[in-house]
Amino acid sequence: MIYLHSEFLLFEDNGAATAAFAYLGKFFVSASWQILFIWGTELYPTNYRCMLTCLNGIVGRIGTILAPIMLDLVSGHPDTQ
Repeated sequence: MIYLHSEFLLFEDNGAATAAFAYLGKFFVSASWQILFIWGTELYPTNYRCMLTCLNGIVGRIGTILAPIMLDLVSGHPDTQ
């Protein structure tokens, strides 16, 4: 098991390590998204696969648009009060 101290990534002179961990995290997030997209389409019946896959994409985009707005509303951002 790899254990990293959070202070390790906060040093300004450690930009290469921070960039490496950022790219590694982006890789795993992208890979998991692609795996879920391929696996999720196999759950639908063949007759409805295209339509439901597009519906998943639409709902995902709507969630992406609404997430920052909902975060501001829930956290009590000064602009929303």
